[in-house]
Amino acid sequence: MIRTLLANFLTMWLPLLLIAAGILLVVKSRSARGGANAKFYTGALLLSVPLGLIAYIGSGMIAAALHGGGHFYSVPFGGYTASNDAALASSALLWIGMVFLCLSATLRPRS
Repeated sequence: MIRTLLANFLTMWLPLLLIAAGILLVVKSRSARGGANAKFYTGALLLSVPLGLIAYIGSGMIAAALHGGGHFYSVPFGGYTASNDAALASSALLWIGMVFLCLSATLRPRS
């Protein structure tokens, strides 16, 4: 029972909480005066974790469909060999970093 609740929390509620907290911090930092940069970048990081993982999974599904494969394709590292955990983790971190950079560039705090 506890394992089911924990799995539901990790897959459904934690990403929603991270997105909500990230949006709240970004919005608060745009209207704040001092210390807004720390709030902004923390909010952008909280937003980029679930959004980066969603982008990673989506890109893997699209790449698998384009290659005609029937299973996940890890973009850019790993390919069809999903047994290499380091390649999967580095791909996920790369996508999270790219989303963070895009969010930071587009939602820049006002000076």
